[in-house]
Amino acid sequence: MRKGDIKYLIKIRNWHEYQPKMRGTGKRKRMRNWVAVSTDLFRDPDFLELSHTNARLWLGLLCHSGRVGPEFSMTPSRAVSMFALRRPCDFEVLKNHGFIELERVTGQDSTKTETADKTNTQLVSQAAKPKPEKKAAKKKSAAPKKQVVVPDYGDLINEESWAEFVQHRREIKKPITPMSEKKQKNMLKRFTHADQKEMIDLSIANGWRGLFPDKIGGPAKKNPNWNENLAADMRDKGMIE
Repeated sequence: MRKGDIKYLIKIRNWHEYQPKMRGTGKRKRMRNWVAVSTDLFRDPDFLELSHTNARLWLGLLCHSGRVGPEFSMTPSRAVSMFALRRPCDFEVLKNHGFIELERVTGQDSTKTETADKTNTQLVSQAAKPKPEKKAAKKKSAAPKKQVVVPDYGDLINEESWAEFVQHRREIKKPITPMSEKKQKNMLKRFTHADQKEMIDLSIANGWRGLFPDKIGGPAKKNPNWNENLAADMRDKGMIE
């Protein structure tokens, strides 16, 4: 602020009538809005009476209010530099023609400018009308996984060969899951310990992840104790007598 310069609190009259026409999206829409503003101004006899400098001042203040709101503080020297005016401007002329309301701001009136800034923020945000943000869709929580319980098969499984197969799966970085262990042991218990060892040794030698009864030499023999053990388990659970 220059020495001796007077600071004014400026309020644009009928700000809401100009604001919808000055706002828009897209180059063509902005051009139509400016044409509408120019047409309204050139039909206004008060605007036609203004000098070139004051008319340019009024258009500059109108554009500036579109960014900061209807009330703002400014000095004449600031207006000259901001709007590239060739001559000193006079806010009183615009006040006399009814375009603006004018009030001098002293050092004790700083609260007025702060209040105006808060009001401008609300008005500009209302005029902009931003689109409401879409709420992020809530992710459905995954259902808790059921834990697989591997039953105790007792003597039905060749535990020594099975431990070798588990170590083989770890080495190829394909560890056995509880479900896989349960399914494979259900298959192994139908065969003798010798057939289980042959089946597991063949899978380890070939780097296979699974067990294949049809790959071993000769027909696989069923575990002779399998039927007896199954019947004993069913009697223990009360399923048969």
